[in-house]
Amino acid sequence: MPTKSQVQGWSTDALEAAAKAWGQRATTLKDAYDKAQHGLENADWSGTAGEQARARLQADAAKVRAALEQIEHAQTTATKGAQAIGAAKRDAVKAITDAEDDMFAVSEDLVVTDKLTQMPNGPQRVLRDFAIQLHQVSICGHAMKLAAVDQQWAAELKRCAADLERFKLGGGPATGPGDGAGPAGPTINGPAGPLKYEQSQYDLQDGYPDGKGPTFGGDPRAATDDGHKYTPGPRSPESERANDPSQPGTRPIPTGTALGPNGERYGFFSYPDADHIPPGNNPFSTAGKAWDFTDPNHPTMLGALQDTGGNLIYQASGAYDPKTGRMAIVGNTGPKNMDTQRVLWQSDPIKPGDPPGKWLESLHPVGTVQGLPGARENQLVALQGGGFALVGSDNFDPAHPQANPAVSAVTASTPEGLLTARPTVLIPPQNFPGGAPYGPTIVGTHLDPVTHVETLDVRVSTWDRVVDPGQPYNPKTFTTTFGIQH
Repeated sequence: MPTKSQVQGWSTDALEAAAKAWGQRATTLKDAYDKAQHGLENADWSGTAGEQARARLQADAAKVRAALEQIEHAQTTATKGAQAIGAAKRDAVKAITDAEDDMFAVSEDLVVTDKLTQMPNGPQRVLRDFAIQLHQVSICGHAMKLAAVDQQWAAELKRCAADLERFKLGGGPATGPGDGAGPAGPTINGPAGPLKYEQSQYDLQDGYPDGKGPTFGGDPRAATDDGHKYTPGPRSPESERANDPSQPGTRPIPTGTALGPNGERYGFFSYPDADHIPPGNNPFSTAGKAWDFTDPNHPTMLGALQDTGGNLIYQASGAYDPKTGRMAIVGNTGPKNMDTQRVLWQSDPIKPGDPPGKWLESLHPVGTVQGLPGARENQLVALQGGGFALVGSDNFDPAHPQANPAVSAVTASTPEGLLTARPTVLIPPQNFPGGAPYGPTIVGTHLDPVTHVETLDVRVSTWDRVVDPGQPYNPKTFTTTFGIQH
């Protein structure tokens, strides 16, 4: 979330300068090549050498035309990007100005407060409080849109630059789209599309990126929500099977899934106990355990998620890296609300004939995912077009809705590349009653072989209000999609 000064000082000068530079570069390249072609065609040069030179020039001409088209496309992209970002900035600045014109203060972190502190209680006070909420939603929404639009056009220009980097006269190998190993790697086309209502029986509904089952339901709808002390309800059969006899009184909450090298279907669960949550702990986070649901009728608990140093792993998801033969796990380092540091762990290469879950014994930390902190669920997936994507969410604080982007994502050609990848906001905080979307899980991927765009199907959860003892708990899930350009 940008700050007030960042919104007001947001500049499109770099994009406008880039558009101008792209235009000048296109003109220079075209003029230079026209002169070279004209000189060669009019030269008194016969024989084999002349024929080879002309053949080389003819072959290069098509590449130069393609490069010119790419440069002109980059120029157009930079121009449109500057216009789109400028419009988003004007809307965000206007939202701040409107609030201040109505005698509200807007802090550096975009929190709206009332300057008229002496107003007595009554209808006017109610109207002022309501106006605060309206201005808060407007300012945060426009600020997040500004950041999302800026990221969207930055990704577009990054792809343009990658295409131009691959340009080379005279042939030679070039990295093609779709293998996830190009200069730019897989790039997110964000933000995600509109949320579509799915169901209201339970939240989370974790699935697998190949679109096949099983599906793990989270907390079920309840007549009352007494601090998340649920009586047995219509939780999914898969989640019920994940009840851990060693953790009496807990409820299994799915945190993520993983596909293994031979199609194994792993599920990871947290086992919170509402009666025993230490102060400051994330009420949804406990040390995770891994299950094998390859045979959904006979699931097997594989054991606790911990690394070779004995450090427990929380809120885990995972994916198999076919290039290295390793399992990759992303999770948190602790159960506290402040434990928002997500870490990447990797196993040793999996060998043919290894017992199921043996890779759990060799997990070791690789580094911190710097661009995607958060204390809630995440989902790591191996992309069909090559590379990896990681989506994640964080706890939502209704008192400071601008503080927590609801769902964001990073992509990279390798699991290690995720550590420093720049995040894209997929679903910014919106006016959802009591909260924002959380618990993202990828439930399908579809690669277009022509455009090399991979579409990811995402499921997220919401709840009606902040936990309010005695009130109904009404979870819902929604679906959306976003694209990744290879």
